[in-house]
Amino acid sequence: PPMLLVKDVIKQYGRLRVLNGLTAEFRTGAINVVLGPSGCGKTTLFNIISGLEPMDYVALFWDDKLVLEAGQPSRLETGDIGYVLQGYSMFTHLTVLENLMLAPRLVRNISKAEAEAYALSILDRFNLVDKRNAYPTTLSGGQQQRAVIARAIMMNPKLLILDEPTNALDPKLISTLEQTLLQLVADGLTLIVSTHHLGFAMRLADYSYFLYRGELLEWSRKADLLLNPTNPIVQDYIQQDAHLHEIPRPPRTAHGDGDEGSRP
Repeated sequence: PPMLLVKDVIKQYGRLRVLNGLTAEFRTGAINVVLGPSGCGKTTLFNIISGLEPMDYVALFWDDKLVLEAGQPSRLETGDIGYVLQGYSMFTHLTVLENLMLAPRLVRNISKAEAEAYALSILDRFNLVDKRNAYPTTLSGGQQQRAVIARAIMMNPKLLILDEPTNALDPKLISTLEQTLLQLVADGLTLIVSTHHLGFAMRLADYSYFLYRGELLEWSRKADLLLNPTNPIVQDYIQQDAHLHEIPRPPRTAHGDGDEGSRP
């Protein structure tokens, strides 16, 4: 069954409707890849799911339980959703280790020793222990990104959202990112990831979703909508992308059930 059902979400800025009754089911224990042109509503959708932005209307179901609706406080537990925004934002006046320790200490009120021990174990997983006392601005782009993802999982989220994590990464760093995300899913995390890099989507997606003008146009298992799109808008978008045929997609097993199709 789906873990997260976003139902009939509407978001409007003045006369501009950014999300237009969008409904999507994101699957548990899987990499859910969200595609679409700039301005299609991906970031706004992520901001609403994570609670950063109010919505005009939405019904958000988590494992069949209503957890968020317009005008009501969220019923999600603090830390259930981790969110890595574009731009690798970290507190530049804090070391990498201090950045990771901050949320668990403030929100969960755990001791400094416990937070530090857990942060070091997370940094070890991301090959960043030797950078624990470094400041974010001294890290390379790839190290900064790994540090931001490490910080996001310090609260043990059930769901991790990543907005355009492939932006400004060279092919080697994209490959490293892919291995990181595959390991997170193997550890039981559910991911929702947006990208403009269709080669990345082909290699990683357990499920793919194509947004256009605030609506879900098409979705599929794996990256099938990239290989056999049924919607003309999706077809045009794919034909304009140069990344698609860079590297063949390795065989992977999709999690969950459901048949692909156009907008429900």
